[in-house]
Amino acid sequence: MICGFNCVGFDKFNSAHYEENQNDCRLKDFIVNQKIDAKSLQENIFPIKPADIFISHSHKDENIACNLKSWLEEKLKLTSFLDSDVWGSADTILKQIDNSDFVSHYVKDKGGTTYSYEDRNLTTSYVHVMLCNAIMQAFDSCKFVFFINTPNSINAKASVEDKETNSPWIFYELGVLKYIRKKEVDLNKSFSLKEQKSLENFINFPTSDLTNLPKLTYEKLNSLNNTDVVSELLKLGNVI
Repeated sequence: MICGFNCVGFDKFNSAHYEENQNDCRLKDFIVNQKIDAKSLQENIFPIKPADIFISHSHKDENIACNLKSWLEEKLKLTSFLDSDVWGSADTILKQIDNSDFVSHYVKDKGGTTYSYEDRNLTTSYVHVMLCNAIMQAFDSCKFVFFINTPNSINAKASVEDKETNSPWIFYELGVLKYIRKKEVDLNKSFSLKEQKSLENFINFPTSDLTNLPKLTYEKLNSLNNTDVVSELLKLGNVI
């Protein structure tokens, strides 16, 4: 990653319907000697596809993210990495793990109707570690990260100084965005561009300081020319 942007005013992309990717994964294909091959499983359910831009967003803003991806490709000829396009569901594979013959013996009670709290927490941590690792790899493989800043991702009721989020994944991604290595830019190199009630709001995570991310408005993005868009983004990101 070269730099990231705090994208505001992108609610203008909130229109068309999107269809979530269904990345089917059969757990039995990744079991070797009664053990799960975590590396192969992660590569299958959370594959990394290098792109120009990683779109970081709240799951409630899927429409915005999907429409932004299409717009970037059509107008600016920029490719985007959108997790819902290529990644499978962590919850689906987790359920397969918990119900598999060699794991359910440990996580389910003798009657096979309820799960052990402690053991279920352990299997959840396995899958979430894979997802965290995949997010870091995806960030690193892209040139830019666009964080879509909306009331769905950042708590609008929080003060300006103490921004908060209800999403553990936004909390994680902003932390990664702050500390991940920034790739040096070779200026002599040419770039080739190709409400329902739930438990999710019961906790607030402090977000990393967004002032370290240059602000990118919809109007500014819309004014860029696709003939030299990378250089323009580098200037906006204070890289050159």
